[in-house]
Amino acid sequence: TAPGAKLDVVGSVNVTTGNFVDVDLAGGGATGASINNSGGIVRTTSDARLKTDIAPIADALSKILQLRGVHFNWIDKEQFGSLREIGFLAQEVEGVVPEVVRHSNDSMQLRSVKTDGIVALTVEAVKELFANDVNMEKKLLELEEKIKRQQQEIETLEEKIQTPQ
Repeated sequence: TAPGAKLDVVGSVNVTTGNFVDVDLAGGGATGASINNSGGIVRTTSDARLKTDIAPIADALSKILQLRGVHFNWIDKEQFGSLREIGFLAQEVEGVVPEVVRHSNDSMQLRSVKTDGIVALTVEAVKELFANDVNMEKKLLELEEKIKRQQQEIETLEEKIQTPQ
C-alpha cells in the first residue's frame, strides 16, 4: 500500500541492501547522499581535505563520446515509477568509466552510476572542446592571412603581366 505521509527522519536510517535510495539532504553544506557498504546513508561531499591521489581526468572527450544516453521505462513501475526517464545503462558506463559505477552488496549486484563523476567528466570534455576551438580559430586566422598574402601576390603578378615591358 502507498504510504500515508512523507518520511521524516531524525537520527539514523537503515536501508535494506539491494534498494537504491535517492535522497536530498538539506542544510549542512552538502547535498545528496549515497549508501555505504553497510547500507547506511552518507552525505556526499567533495571536500579536498578528504581526498588523496588527485589527478586530472585524461581523455575526457573520448570517454564522453563513448557514453550513450538513453530514454527508458522501469520494469518495476511500483518501485521506480511509471514516468519515461533518461539516463545511462550502468553496465555500458562501467566499460568506459568504471570509477563512477557502484555495485549493491547483495546477490543481485545491482549497479548505479555516480552522476557527479559524469558531470566532472563532462566539464573536462568541454574544456578539451574549447581548447580545440581556440586552436582551430588560430589556424583559421593563419590561413586567412596566408590567403590574403597570396591574393596580393596574384594581383602583383597580374599587374606585371598587363604592364608592357
